[in-house]
Amino acid sequence: MLLRMTLTNTDALKIGQLSEEDLRRFAQQLLSENAVLQAVNIDLMARVAWLQRIAFGKKSERSSKNKAAAKAAEQAAKESSGGDAPITGTLLSTPVQNDLTDDEADAPLTDAAETPSPTNEAPPAKPDAPADAPAKNRTHTGRRKIPKHLRVIEDIIAVPESDRRLSDGTPMVFLGYEEHSRMHHISELVQLIIRRERWGVRTNGEPCTLITAAMPPALSVKGKFTDAFILKLMLDKFSLGVPFNRQCRELNAQGAALNRSTMCDQLEIAVTPLAPIAAAVRDQILAEPFIHADETPHKFQLHNEKGRCTGTKTGYYLALLAGQQAYFEFAVSRAQCHILKLLGFDPDALTDPTDDGLPDANGKETKPNIGFLMADAYAGYNRACGPGRYDRLACLAHGRRKFEIYEKLDSNAADIMTMINGLYRIERDAKRESARLKLNHDDTAALYFTARQTHSVPLLAKLKLRLIALVDVYAPSEGLGKAVAYFLKRWDDFTRYTSSGFLPIDNNAAERSIRGIVIGRKNWYFAGSEDAAGWAAIMHTLIESCRLQGIDPRAYLHHVVALLHREPGTDPATLTPRALAPQLKIP
Repeated sequence: MLLRMTLTNTDALKIGQLSEEDLRRFAQQLLSENAVLQAVNIDLMARVAWLQRIAFGKKSERSSKNKAAAKAAEQAAKESSGGDAPITGTLLSTPVQNDLTDDEADAPLTDAAETPSPTNEAPPAKPDAPADAPAKNRTHTGRRKIPKHLRVIEDIIAVPESDRRLSDGTPMVFLGYEEHSRMHHISELVQLIIRRERWGVRTNGEPCTLITAAMPPALSVKGKFTDAFILKLMLDKFSLGVPFNRQCRELNAQGAALNRSTMCDQLEIAVTPLAPIAAAVRDQILAEPFIHADETPHKFQLHNEKGRCTGTKTGYYLALLAGQQAYFEFAVSRAQCHILKLLGFDPDALTDPTDDGLPDANGKETKPNIGFLMADAYAGYNRACGPGRYDRLACLAHGRRKFEIYEKLDSNAADIMTMINGLYRIERDAKRESARLKLNHDDTAALYFTARQTHSVPLLAKLKLRLIALVDVYAPSEGLGKAVAYFLKRWDDFTRYTSSGFLPIDNNAAERSIRGIVIGRKNWYFAGSEDAAGWAAIMHTLIESCRLQGIDPRAYLHHVVALLHREPGTDPATLTPRALAPQLKIP
């Protein structure tokens, strides 16, 4: 009590009047307060550096300065400890609690309890390349030639008649052409007039039509837009990120006389025949041995009974990716029930806490897992993982980001970053070796498995010992304390990828797949309705799957729509981008 009174009345404080015990306690409290302030200062400096990097730094996260700083920090740490980086800290030893971080909050079972989370707004972090990594072997062969499959249009430039004679009047002879090939683009808005023949007889001189040529099938049979025009609108918006209002301005400048609402109506017309194909893509993804999963927020408009907008609400695009295909589904929230339905589970069955898939007293056998699921730490995926369900994989890139902002401020964070970058270096070396040897899928998986067991497993063991040593150094409330707890709590999920050669090390593939949605969201801000967001998900599914398969989404959509007109009963599974990729890829 005396000490607290003394500390709160610093003006009246007289050191000489304090006893030795009070001075000892006073010094201990000052040291504790100073340690807390130092920790807060490091955390604030890290946040400021991160914000400056986002606002003013390079777009690529692979910076030579970062690599140099990491190497310097590693070298300095080793020199000061005789080979092993010292464990430093600013706070007194405090046990780290395995508290849930922000992106782990319990997932609501229904939409009512859902709380939007902006965790997916940040771009995925790319691992730093090692300072001593070999330079890429690049060969420069000059300007690339124009693809031969393009339609050829000739433009002949004649020599004037007055220049076809020598100075003495002798006429020249034609020797041929000097050719120059250039890429050209012709874009023109035209009116297509469809003339259908009518056949019949004449009775008393008056024509009597008995038969008329059938109207060709189209997405909008009675509409005024052709299939090519409707698909152009969809591709420009969902592939290039050009919203309908900008397309409307461009087309009206060419004399189209359109309005935005008319263009928006074409979305439902376009996706109606394509919806079964998107569902087939989802079925093909769920049949894969491992799946990437992610989600990103997206606003949509709310309407009253009269159809007037009453505001906006934040929904979520849920993404699945596997087998070089992507599937998107829109939900009004990222509640657990939506995620379970997306993964093919019955939410009512999986929310029963007694059904854990483990053996019971009656001799029930343990259910085998149905595959691997790579996702972030969001609790909405928890019920989908476990015995009889998915084995969960944790994204190493997510864990890496939590240490990255402290890399230049704390030698321990720099040491952890060096180890994580080493894990990525092993993956890159295996990828280069597979490409050099031109291995098939099975041989590539065997190569990755050998590299992971030989190099990654020992490095992960060293990383775990380092993290455990830091548990008592940082308090749970510190940024680094949270990062350490985040890693150790999910250690089995982070290291499960080493048990096989085909499992991914991170979830960056899923984050790249939702990039088109994020870019588009910056242009059109929100969807016109919940239904419109669902229709957009179908277009994103097909376009992103085409990108992953390496085929042109324009050629794919035109091919599929024409095929559905000719054979409306075609199995949707045979029309997915993966099924049609062999015949649509440009050789």
